[in-house]
Amino acid sequence: VDDRGAKDEGAKARASTGPLKALAKSTDSAVFLLNQRNSKGSARDNPRPIKADLYGGEPAQYDYDTIMYLYRLKKWRQEKTDIASTGSDHNRIEKVFGPDTEEDLVDIGALKVRFGSPYERRKMKFNAPFTRYESLVVPELIEDPMRPAGRLF
Repeated sequence: VDDRGAKDEGAKARASTGPLKALAKSTDSAVFLLNQRNSKGSARDNPRPIKADLYGGEPAQYDYDTIMYLYRLKKWRQEKTDIASTGSDHNRIEKVFGPDTEEDLVDIGALKVRFGSPYERRKMKFNAPFTRYESLVVPELIEDPMRPAGRLF
């Protein structure tokens, strides 16, 4: 997509979505567009993503059916701790992020859902060595009448 003529971030983002929507429609499939955040979020005490953080701002949001985010609390807590210089800074970090934990939990949530609830949010575990997000929900075993009792596979 050639967005060199676009004057602002929103115009650049919109220049990408038109062809991608056409692709989705012609192939009858979903298309995922990964979009970066602008730097405004990292300047807040709590950098949890909000719609205004989206690159392209409000104009870019109009074309999207869904806007989701991944938020690694431990990553942001560590980043803020690394630049904290006073006791007051550390107290504010503790208030915003809570106590430090060993487990690297991730929030995956929706900021906009055109055809559903934008309030969905789930916690997952981040497995850093494999760059993998793992569900914290343990699936229940489903009884299969074709499987002999006591056998999993």
